[in-house]
Amino acid sequence: MKRVVIVCIILIVIIGSAAGSLLWLGNYTDQVAQRLETISQTAEEDRQKALEDLENLQKDWHQKEHWIGVFIHEDPLEVMSDRLNESIALLKQGLYDEFQIRIRQTIFTIRNIYHQEVPNIENIL
Repeated sequence: MKRVVIVCIILIVIIGSAAGSLLWLGNYTDQVAQRLETISQTAEEDRQKALEDLENLQKDWHQKEHWIGVFIHEDPLEVMSDRLNESIALLKQGLYDEFQIRIRQTIFTIRNIYHQEVPNIENIL
């Protein structure tokens, strides 16, 4: 009887941790996408401020990337890091149109990271 209770507690902890991680990931990816949208709009008016904000976002991303890598495959995280690096390089070079395209791709990438982890039939099969 004690074993059944212990197994149930362990299952509840595992499911709770998975749900909590998924909720946190959804919240974090939404925040990053919003920050990228804001940076995109800021770049139209003040490129230096946009560059500073993007570099701060990149620092935050690198800090969280290692923790996110615990429960997500590394490939999407590397793509996200690469796109952030490319966005910074394009903004520094003054290639504004290419920067806007890369920011849109980066927003898609961060949103896709979350959607790939949401449990649904496509992800399970």
